[in-house]
Amino acid sequence: MGTHILVHNHAQHNPLLVVISYIIATISAYAAIELARRMKHTENKTKLIWLFSGASALGVGIWSMQLISMDSVCSHYYDIFYFLLFYYF
Repeated sequence: MGTHILVHNHAQHNPLLVVISYIIATISAYAAIELARRMKHTENKTKLIWLFSGASALGVGIWSMQLISMDSVCSHYYDIFYFLLFYYF
């Protein structure tokens, strides 16, 4: 039986990036709710545009919040090719 060494990795967060991540999430959630309210008071095709706009605002906000909060734990180098590839596909 081998000896198991328990190693604790305590990551340190960059507080500024955590705050920016929270602000982005809050703004995107507010934008999505506001766009949903506008959808409620419009007609047929315009409803679909407001729905798509709200979903896009929330999706981009969540994605941005996640990317920034992951970067707050430790700094990474992002390869722009893979970054754009996984962003669009």
